[in-house]
Amino acid sequence: MVIDTSAYPGNNERRFFGLKKNGRPYFRDENNQETSFYSFLVEGLENATIVKIEGESHFIQITNQIDPNLHGKEYLLSFSRLDGYIELYDFENKNMSFIKTENFFNLTITSEVGTFIKAKSYQSNEIFDYIISFIYLKEDIYNFYIIRCAFLSNDLSKSYQRLFSSTKINSNRKISSCFQTVSQKIVCLYQYNDLTYNIIVFDEINNMEYDTILDIGENNIDDDIRVFYKGIHLKDEIGVFLYYKSISYTNPILSLKYVNSTLGMSAYKNYDSINIEKSDFIGYGMLNDIIKLNDTKLCFISPTNNKESLNIVIFNLYNDDKILLIKYYVI
Repeated sequence: MVIDTSAYPGNNERRFFGLKKNGRPYFRDENNQETSFYSFLVEGLENATIVKIEGESHFIQITNQIDPNLHGKEYLLSFSRLDGYIELYDFENKNMSFIKTENFFNLTITSEVGTFIKAKSYQSNEIFDYIISFIYLKEDIYNFYIIRCAFLSNDLSKSYQRLFSSTKINSNRKISSCFQTVSQKIVCLYQYNDLTYNIIVFDEINNMEYDTILDIGENNIDDDIRVFYKGIHLKDEIGVFLYYKSISYTNPILSLKYVNSTLGMSAYKNYDSINIEKSDFIGYGMLNDIIKLNDTKLCFISPTNNKESLNIVIFNLYNDDKILLIKYYVI
C-alpha cells in the first residue's frame, strides 16, 4: 500500500507513505534503513507551483517484450487533471518520469474522480493493460472518454499503446466510473447531456457497444456538477450502481444489474431500484464512496447532511443472493 500526496499550494515535492504486505515499511532511506516515508523533489517541471490535485494512481507493469529487464517491472503511476502532470515513480532506483497530462492524452481532464484499474487482457498474458476513464472539455462540449492501454516504458515520453478507446457526449460532471466483468465487457456509468443516467457496455472482442438508461434523472439539475454516482463490479457479469438524483437529494439509490446476452443491463434478482433511506446523506461526489468487500458484501460511506456524523452502510446478500440485508451504522 502506497499513499501519494502533494502540496497545496503546489510545489515540486511529492511525499509518500508505504507499507508492505506484512506491515513492514515499504521504503529505504539513504542509509538503507526501512522507513514508511519517502519523498521526491521533481526537477524540470514547466511550472513547479502547478497543483497536482484530484487525480488517480495505480501500480502498473511495463509491457516491453524487447527488453526483458524492463518487461513486467512495477511502478507507481499517478495522473492529475487540468494542467497537472502524469508522473511515474521508480522507488527502487529512486527516480521518476513525468509529462503534462494534456500532452500525454492529448486531452485536458476536467473530472475530479476517474477510473484507473488493471484490465483483464484478452490479447495475451504478456500484455499488462489498464482501463482509464475521465471527462474532458472540447469546443464547449463535455465528453466521457475511456481508453484501455499498455504502458511501453518507464519513460513517459515514450508514450503508450492504445488498445481500445471510445468517446461519448457527457454532461458537465466531475466523476467517471467504469469496471470490467469476468467476460471482459467494460461497463461504465455516466450522465448524458440530457441528465439521464446511462450504463454503456463495451464488447471489444466483437466491436460492439450498447447503451441502457438507468434513471431518467427527472430531479437532476445541470448545476449539480459534483453529484455522486459510481458503478463497481460485484462478480461474474453483475455490477452495483449507486447514485443520487441530485446534490440536494439526501437519499442515494442502489441498483444491481447484470450484462445480458444482448449487451443490455437487466435487473439482478429484482434489485432494480432501492432507496437508501434510514439516514440522511450528502450527494457531493468527493464525500461518498462504495466498495466491494467480497462477492456478497458491499460498503457505502457518506456523511450525514449536517456533516457531524459518518454513515457506514453494509449490504449483505444471502441465500443465493435472494435476500439483501442492509445494516446502517452512524458514527
